[in-house]
Amino acid sequence: MTSNLPECWFRFFIMSSFLVVYMCIGAGVFCVIEREYEKSHAEKLKTMWADFQKDNNVPEPLMEKFLGQHYETCEMGDHNHEHNNIQWDYMSSLFFTGTILTTIGYGHSSPSTSGGRVFTIFYAIA
Repeated sequence: MTSNLPECWFRFFIMSSFLVVYMCIGAGVFCVIEREYEKSHAEKLKTMWADFQKDNNVPEPLMEKFLGQHYETCEMGDHNHEHNNIQWDYMSSLFFTGTILTTIGYGHSSPSTSGGRVFTIFYAIA
């Protein structure tokens, strides 16, 4: 009985190591696939905001209040219109892979691109 204990721990270590490596690789792939889309979307929103301010005579404080409420409602949390909250950084991607592997589901983040969605399917199955 005690002779199998070291072998059991060795298997546990190998499987745990494999899981960590698998999650790290998946997080890297999600970063690459989703980050550019996220950045371009934030840049487009910034441009639309600037165009709207230029084309309309809405007082700045009123617009700030409205957009602040909108962002809170959407849980974006970025009230300064800087869009520095990158959802698909490496640690967030690593968290996402954990939610997939534990079958918790998407949670608050999900891929926006077709490539990210397809990779999610194959990543979850493998």
